[in-house]
Amino acid sequence: MVYVDGQMQGLTPPLKQFWLQPGQHTIEVRNTGLPSHTETITIEAGKDVQLRHQFE
Repeated sequence: MVYVDGQMQGLTPPLKQFWLQPGQHTIEVRNTGLPSHTETITIEAGKDVQLRHQFE
């Protein structure tokens, strides 16, 4: 599951594309049986951001 600012956005894989307002956002990726991954990103107005995380 993917959470943005504490709100679930979808399941992994695959996750749909979604839009965020410019500013700072916390992304958390959870997968059953594996450690979760959390990172904070900053979205700039008019810029696209693509994130990927490979669970190992």
